[in-house]
Amino acid sequence: MLVVVVAAAVTRAAGAVLPSQPALVLAVATTLVLPGWALACAVGLSRRLDTVGMLGAVPVAGMAAWTPALALGFAVGLTFDMVLALVALQTIVLLAVRDPRPQGIRAPDRLVLAIAVPVAALISVQWQESLAGDAVFHLARVRKILAVPHLSLDSVSELANGKPHAGYVFPLLHAVEAAALRVAGINPTTGFPDLVPAAVILVVFTTFAAGRAVGGTAVGTSALALVLWTWMVSSHPNLGMASWPGQFTFLVLMPVGVLAITELLRTPGDRRLTALLAATALSVSLVHVSYAVPLLALLVGIVAYARRCVLPVVLAGAVTAAVFGFVWLEALHGYPKPVIAAGPYQHVTSDVFVLVHGHALALNAESILAHQPGFLIALLALVPLLIWRAPSLAYPSAVMSGVLVLVAAPGPVLLLNATVGIGQSHRFGTAVPWELVTAVVAALVAMSADRRWILPALVLLGAAAAIGPKRLQSLWDFAPSFPTTPIAIAAVLGAVWYAVRRLRALPAPPLQAAVLPTLAVALAAVMLSDPSSLRTVVSNVVHGHPRVQRTTLPPAIVNWVNQQGGSMPVVLSDQLRSYRLGAYTNAYVVAVPEVRTRAEPASLPEQRRQDVITFLKPSSSEAEREAIIRKYGVTVLVIPADHPGLITQLDQDPLLEQRLHVPGKGHGWEIYSVRPPS
Repeated sequence: MLVVVVAAAVTRAAGAVLPSQPALVLAVATTLVLPGWALACAVGLSRRLDTVGMLGAVPVAGMAAWTPALALGFAVGLTFDMVLALVALQTIVLLAVRDPRPQGIRAPDRLVLAIAVPVAALISVQWQESLAGDAVFHLARVRKILAVPHLSLDSVSELANGKPHAGYVFPLLHAVEAAALRVAGINPTTGFPDLVPAAVILVVFTTFAAGRAVGGTAVGTSALALVLWTWMVSSHPNLGMASWPGQFTFLVLMPVGVLAITELLRTPGDRRLTALLAATALSVSLVHVSYAVPLLALLVGIVAYARRCVLPVVLAGAVTAAVFGFVWLEALHGYPKPVIAAGPYQHVTSDVFVLVHGHALALNAESILAHQPGFLIALLALVPLLIWRAPSLAYPSAVMSGVLVLVAAPGPVLLLNATVGIGQSHRFGTAVPWELVTAVVAALVAMSADRRWILPALVLLGAAAAIGPKRLQSLWDFAPSFPTTPIAIAAVLGAVWYAVRRLRALPAPPLQAAVLPTLAVALAAVMLSDPSSLRTVVSNVVHGHPRVQRTTLPPAIVNWVNQQGGSMPVVLSDQLRSYRLGAYTNAYVVAVPEVRTRAEPASLPEQRRQDVITFLKPSSSEAEREAIIRKYGVTVLVIPADHPGLITQLDQDPLLEQRLHVPGKGHGWEIYSVRPPS
């Protein structure tokens, strides 16, 4: 009990005196890592995994620890603070019955983590995104969880009388992030973007643990470095979005799946590792149900080559299927599939997909590679590693093959577009764990090369990349024509060959490669494949990734709604302003842009948008407006003042009371409050 109380007290004090980023690192440690560590120890996982493995498993264990309490909160309508208290009580009990601590951490692993954790956290700050785009959507969920008096699946929607969003029916990650903000006492609007360093520290734990399980400390270190580097210089520098559900899933949760299945292949039948694998599938499915698809593809690819541990993977699939069923019943059943009328990824296009007669057979190479340095190296090495000295070095390629087949082989993408949708399936290429293969190649080079030549060669190559001509063509310029589909087909044929020859691609003993030479070879390879990437990283580390504050919502409107609008007002405004008001305040809104509601058919989003358009038309009658107000329970209007005729009508409406004029673009905005019915 003392541990939990002290951790909470220290976190609250840190939130009061420290910048929000380090304070939220402590908060995530208190609200996610501590419950996860307690649960993992209590179920005996510490007897099977050492400290590094336990740190790698902790994010999933923490999500699993949160799931029962949060489910109870949604089922019976608890307040979020009551759910938080249940998690704290559960943690106290689990700490009291925990098994002995895991065996100590080896000196090389300790050194790697001691360097990687602060470095990764610091560089993540330089890539931190401003509050815009999808972050606004996720912040809205966090605010509703913190604000509603009683939790329910409907209440966390940003829409007035809204229904669950299919991707986030059970907002597990949002609840964990809300808990961190609550315990630290930090305002969600300012604090939500500052969760990034805490998420990146979890990336260090999980990626290093997974890489080390596959190939030893040198491979784990190199894989971690490749992940961090890639997510700084890829076509979307997503390191600063690590706390968002998609990036959190691919960077934090999926490596736990690799760790679990790898260790399970070494000790088949271990119930603790089987439970960890199932918990990973559950966590991924609850964070966003569509992201379970690449996780299952990864596991199926491994089992196809290993021909072992089929039942644990079937169990993971059953858990995922149960979540799919839950999502379908709560958010999709009985409602037509939304028609995508506008916005990105509404139709298959050749810049994302391989098209044959208008049908998307696979993601194209450019979309899969996404300017990720090192991916081409992994693709070139995949087949040779499968057939060279097989199966001792085949396992990393087996880990990579399943997701590669999912996105690059003909067929699966067509099915994915018809089910989870183009907006999700185009992202699955980022889930391919190519870093493990590239790290293994670097380890083999370091083991076979004369070390006396490695360092001078790397220095010369690095200098050439740093000072070479900017017009030097990048290897990535050839990426669109790279044959990802034939390699994916070769991976399928390789699995058949393994089955016919009765070979097993199982995790080999750790490669005896030195850490620093392996790391140097891996980083040099990815830097030289794109000479401009080194300049990009150095510039952004020094100056920071550009942050653009993209909002057209005047602070005066936010302040008035927060201070004068009531505890949880219902606001009617134009769609873009509503989208931001639902996140920057505790307000519910009537309608938001179409692209934000494609997975919310139960909320009837198109009807909502039509109602807002009708309300804002000067030609609409007072009776029509009153019906819309009553339909959604509107209490506040934020109206663009660009149409004087509309404003004149609203000023004369006895149902409304004018409260504030806010200067701004055009004629500014008028805020009205709705008089309560007599």
